Parts: sequence; C-alpha cells; structure tokens
Amino acid sequence: MARLESYRVRLMGETKQINAILRGVEVLNILAQGTSRLEDIYPDLGLSKSTPHRLLRSLVASGLAFQDPATRRYYLGPSLLRLASNEQIAHSMLVIFVHEELTRLTEITRESSLIFVPCGVQRMVVKQIRSPLDVSFTFKEGHTSPLYLGSAGRILLSMMGRNQLEAVLGNLELVRFGPKTITDKEVLKVEIEKARHQGFAMTFGETQAGTAGISVPVFNYTCPAALCILGPEFRFSPLDVLEELRKSADRISGNLLRIFGNLTRTSNSQ
Repeated sequence: MARLESYRVRLMGETKQINAILRGVEVLNILAQGTSRLEDIYPDLGLSKSTPHRLLRSLVASGLAFQDPATRRYYLGPSLLRLASNEQIAHSMLVIFVHEELTRLTEITRESSLIFVPCGVQRMVVKQIRSPLDVSFTFKEGHTSPLYLGSAGRILLSMMGRNQLEAVLGNLELVRFGPKTITDKEVLKVEIEKARHQGFAMTFGETQAGTAGISVPVFNYTCPAALCILGPEFRFSPLDVLEELRKSADRISGNLLRIFGNLTRTSNSQ
C-alpha cells in the first residue's frame, strides 16, 4: 500500500509539472500574439492573476520571456529567440512534412525538387532532393539568394500581405543574376500579381542561363513556403509537371493544417 501511495504522489507531481508546462506554452503563445501586460494575459488563460504571474516569473528566469523593467510588459525572451535563430533548425518540422513529396516529385520528373522559405530579404532552401541525372541544377540546403529571384521568390512574395510586400520591395535592390532576371520593380510587381492570381510561377534563366523553374505555394505554415521543381531548360517543360506539383503542395498543406491550424494564406491589406 505504501508503494502504491508513493506512486500516486509521484504521478500527481508529474501531472502538475505537465500542466505547468502546457500553461507556460499558452503564455508564450499569448506573448507571440502581441499581448504583453499581465492584466491582459491572465483573462485569456481563464485563471486567477497569481498563476500566470508565477508562470511569467519562471519564464523570465529561464530566458523564455523578458520583462521590460520600465513598462513591466512581457515579451518573448532571448532563450526562445536563440532557439529559433538557426533558420534550418527552425524549419525542421517543415522538412519532415515535405521530404516524402519532394522525393516523389523527383522520381516523377527526374528533376530537382526543393522547398523555399523567406529569410529576411533572401529566399532559403530548406530541403531539396537532387535530380539523379548528370546534367541538373541544384542548390545546397541552407543556400540563400535574393528573395525576388526565380519562380520560388515570386511565389513567396505573392503570399505576403500588401503592406509587407511593399516594405520588402522597398528594401530590395534588384541586381541581375541571369540573362532574364527582372531588375525593374514595377515589372516585378506585375509578375507577383500574376503569380498570386494563377497560383503558380514559372521562370526561365533568372538565376542563371539555361535554368527553368516552376513553383507553387504551400499553405498553413508559420511563414510563406514555395514548392519548386528546377531543371535545365533544354529538357524541362515546367507546365507538364504543374498538376503533380500542385497535388504535392496540397498534401503538404493538409498535413501542416493538422499541426498549425488554418493560418491566413495571404492578406490583401496587411
């Protein structure tokens, strides 16, 4: 009997610890949405004021939250930001959900399949499955290049809200990388709107001569994501693979929906 009681006490202690962790995560989610005052945080949790206050003190002590000593407002802390500072590691979950589809696309098309996300004013390759053919075009995982380049860049920009897009374009200097790189912002805006309207982007020779690429958006992730097939122009006809590309993107978006919920796809005003 004593052993059983000891087990029950230990189990209750573990349950309390788990509840504290779950509530701590709730607090971090509230902070991530921009709420920063204790008076606004505890009603969202449906708890008395003292419990969120204790949670916030623990989060601050661990570095997961930060309290401004002047305003007493709370923000996401340095430890949490450091955890997400490695862009490739931060997108590890996305890699899990895209790997199978990237592999499938490369098997079907025999071309390189990639997933891109924005990284400041750059676009970054999170994961790729290389073409098995001797003549192919690929990027290393983690490779970054200007956000406006290629079909993937066009899709990432098209998924941004209007205000965010204007801010990003304002910080971009359009430099020529390939023979068909767009260096006029007004022309680029037209192409972004075209990609937004038709749901895909197709480019030739933008990153380097002889390349062809086609990209579609992946939804329900924490940031814009573009699924891309890239190959040499002499053998690769992008429109021929569009249907399979869209099927893969839909499956990935569906899987992400179960994890992240129905995040806003694009915003015409924000």
